[in-house]
Amino acid sequence: MEVLGYVWARTWNMSIIALRYFNVFGPRQELADIYAAVIQKFMCALRGGYSPVVHGNGKQTRDFCYVDDAVAATLRALAGKVAGFRASNIAGGQPVSVLEVLFELESILRTGLTPEYVQANAWDVQHSWADLSMAELELGYVPRVPWREGLRRTVKATG
Repeated sequence: MEVLGYVWARTWNMSIIALRYFNVFGPRQELADIYAAVIQKFMCALRGGYSPVVHGNGKQTRDFCYVDDAVAATLRALAGKVAGFRASNIAGGQPVSVLEVLFELESILRTGLTPEYVQANAWDVQHSWADLSMAELELGYVPRVPWREGLRRTVKATG
């Protein structure tokens, strides 16, 4: 889709910004969905009373973005003016391991459940951390909700 945006911006002198969202999470996400991200899967397991499944050793990292930050970035993009085509990463700005997320959720929910470790998927990315420099430069975007606070808000809002 970004290529199409680039072509349109060049061909018709349009201003287009593409936002690349990294691991957005928050309240009201479907917890049991087969395509749910790791936070939702862990919450579903812990609340359901069964051990959360960790693929590999759990040391793989992701750049989690609380939904309020993703919305703020989107609103900034809608209100902003860019020249031509631009692409910006939208994330939390910090790599966090899958195990860190699981242990934080366990400390919030206090279920006493331990993870079940299974073989890593061959296609899994080991480390993902967004460069937010373009988002800050073009949109003035700086994430405001740290991932731990986002987890607390998510758990509280989902009962």
